[in-house]
Amino acid sequence: MRRLLLPLLLALHLLSCSSPLLDAPAPPQIEATCRSAEVRLPGIVFAGSGSNLPLTREILGAFQAQRPEARFYVPESIGTQGAVEALLDGAIDVGLASRPLKPHEEAQGLVAIPFARSIVVLATNPGPTRYLNLTDVERAFRGELRTWPGSADVLVPALREEGDSSHQAIAPLWPGVLQAMESRRASADALIFYTDRDMADGLTNLPGAVGLLDLGLIRLEQRRLQPVWVDGVEPDAEAVRQGRYGAVKTLYFLTKGEPRGVVREIILFALSPPMQRRLEGYGYLPLH
Repeated sequence: MRRLLLPLLLALHLLSCSSPLLDAPAPPQIEATCRSAEVRLPGIVFAGSGSNLPLTREILGAFQAQRPEARFYVPESIGTQGAVEALLDGAIDVGLASRPLKPHEEAQGLVAIPFARSIVVLATNPGPTRYLNLTDVERAFRGELRTWPGSADVLVPALREEGDSSHQAIAPLWPGVLQAMESRRASADALIFYTDRDMADGLTNLPGAVGLLDLGLIRLEQRRLQPVWVDGVEPDAEAVRQGRYGAVKTLYFLTKGEPRGVVREIILFALSPPMQRRLEGYGYLPLH
């Protein structure tokens, strides 16, 4: 585990050479043979799932407006599993997860605190509203449907890596779609993105591309993307409340042991009614 985390630790060390920031660029590649693993930043480091990053940065920005002396670092995505390993190894202070902890992770003293729910949508480029029925979605990801229904516009399926949290959100609802995605991933010409940011960039820049992404991320980052209507349903908070749309995942803060000090203050701030209302304005869902 230690060897795998060296690039993360060293990248965080490089970030400390600049002024504190909430939105760090992707860290440079660093040889895993370097020996500076024990270097830590002077601030609180949040790292993990790409699904959590925009929302975490929004929360920390609002907290810092009230506590300007606080210092935070949020590097680019290392994934939920990366957050678990980094937290256990002492490389970060708070992990960001888009799935619940597994029993063996809890057994090692990790604590998961849910702070928001995110709607997972099929997203595509801006333009005319796009509609697909569930059969169309399956056919698209099997490579059988190559144009958008009702037009000659090309349709390009975009995938995430196996095990991504968006897949867990659709698994009980669209098992045929998930199976089609798994089959497509094995194709030589499969278009696969490994982070939420890469998926968002790919969907924005590739005409006709469609793939899974969080609605809150689209709105919070003001991405030039739009959700696809599936089976005639617009995927938004109202559809979820009415039980007409169900692809939702929970976002978590992870701590080693119960949160204390400033970390506890930040978590309570994120869960406060004013902050929860603010997050709802971006399309996230309250916890209850």
